[in-house]
Amino acid sequence: MEAYNSLATFPDVPVALEKLSSDPEVEAHIFTNGSDEMVNSSVSKSSGLGPYHEVFKGIVTVEEMKRFKPNKTVYEHFMRTVGKEDDVASIWLVTSNPFDVVGAKAVGIKGR
Repeated sequence: MEAYNSLATFPDVPVALEKLSSDPEVEAHIFTNGSDEMVNSSVSKSSGLGPYHEVFKGIVTVEEMKRFKPNKTVYEHFMRTVGKEDDVASIWLVTSNPFDVVGAKAVGIKGR
């Protein structure tokens, strides 16, 4: 588990996060199957993500749901948590996991 605290990012991630942080229209969140403790630790301690932790308005995990992506209830949980349940059209999920895009699209979230 300690390896999560030293995760590296892909080369395009810092540039993308800098662009996101400068766009007032974007409210970036981390949405993950990981646990609250693991993800918070990783984001704050990782040399790849640590410098960008303030880009994220919040971290939403599925831990309390006791279900995992791509279960539709976790995407609904995300929408409620970030206050977008009535504005699904404004949400984009960006991920490298095809199953995550499938789950997001099943509830009306755009995915890439």
